Amino acid sequence: MEVVESRAERVRIREEERARKREIRRKRVRMQKIAIVVTMVVLVVGIGVGILFGLPALKVSRKLSAGDKYTQNGDFAMAQTSYEEALQIEPTTVKAYWCLAQNDLEQNDSAAAKEILYTGWETTQDESLLNYYCTVVLNEAVAELNNQVCNMGTVEKIVQVLEQNPANEDALSLLDTCYKRLFVGSEENNTCTLFLDSDAQTESCQYEAYEQNVRRLFAVYQAQPSDALKERLINYLQFDMEELQISNAHLENYRALLNDVNQVTADEGVTDLIACLNKAMEIKQYFAGMFTEFENGNFESAKDFILTDEYQALRDSFINAEAGYWAGSDFIPVNQDNLVLHHGENGYQFSFLDYNEYENTQGVITVWGNVQTDDGVQRTSISYEPASENGEYYPHTEYVIIYCYTNVGTAAEHMPQMNFHFETRTTTEDGMTTEAIFDWGGEHEWEKSY
Repeated sequence: MEVVESRAERVRIREEERARKREIRRKRVRMQKIAIVVTMVVLVVGIGVGILFGLPALKVSRKLSAGDKYTQNGDFAMAQTSYEEALQIEPTTVKAYWCLAQNDLEQNDSAAAKEILYTGWETTQDESLLNYYCTVVLNEAVAELNNQVCNMGTVEKIVQVLEQNPANEDALSLLDTCYKRLFVGSEENNTCTLFLDSDAQTESCQYEAYEQNVRRLFAVYQAQPSDALKERLINYLQFDMEELQISNAHLENYRALLNDVNQVTADEGVTDLIACLNKAMEIKQYFAGMFTEFENGNFESAKDFILTDEYQALRDSFINAEAGYWAGSDFIPVNQDNLVLHHGENGYQFSFLDYNEYENTQGVITVWGNVQTDDGVQRTSISYEPASENGEYYPHTEYVIIYCYTNVGTAAEHMPQMNFHFETRTTTEDGMTTEAIFDWGGEHEWEKSY
């Protein structure tokens, strides 16, 4: 019995040991599985965090935050680098464009600010960037006006804004301010010389910039017509001063500009200005041949010229104060350099600057439109002053051709008849001397100096 019990005990003990070992193995496997799961979770979480911190939006945010901190510390160079790096990550980041523009403005570089804002608008089509751009441009114009600097560059800035927003009230108001500064007369100044070159041989005035601005404004009006734009456009075609002086080189372009715009706007004042300008250019063309003859020293040709019905009618129109668009009386200058447009209660008229009013003139012809009678016969006269050869007024020469009814003949006999006089008048600082030829080219020609 003891042997049997001993064997049974041994079997029981062996089974318990086997069960214990099996439990240990089960626990070991379970722990291995848990370890694998934990490892996988850690790997997944780690990868997720890495992806999260690598997202472009977060990178952009970090760059913008860094830029803001640099800006607060006044380190504009590092701030710019941060904002530019943000744009490299995401080119449509509106805030980066804003911050770059503000960064430039803090350094008084409005040109760079305008460029980045406009580039930003083109890239993103975000209206806030375009509005910011317009604000910077108008602020530049305001600064110029406040500093008493107003020119066609100022007008161009305002037109740039109107090209983006034709209804911008601030731009329209500033356009009015510029017009008043440039084209409205005052007690101190009632003559506009913006279109007058200081030297007829060199373009030095603001006409070209003026025409570009007006044509751009005209394009804005054509694209989006409004009464507000039309009013400003018509204003800029004209002037509200007693005189506007314009160089000959710009006359044809100015007339073309007036015609182009007036075909659309049909303004009465502009129509009158065009008619005045047409007449002025007709007169310039009429005298062009005589300028050539005088410049070549062919003074004889003036004889036939002043005897034409057209010239004598021109002379009589001044004598009778019936010259119409051409303003002047007595001695009326004509030149090839420039034109003076007058604006008054009766509309527009034109005249020309005389020799003393334009020191770089290429020459002046003078029509004598005063009453000069000999035995009731009206004289016909013309004179010519050539350009200075040395840039100085003295010595100054004037050639005068007169057709008159005076006595001619020999010492023994005189008889009145129509004949020509030719005078060469030379003025120096000491006075004037005259060399005169009487009955010039006639049978009894004679000379005298005095």
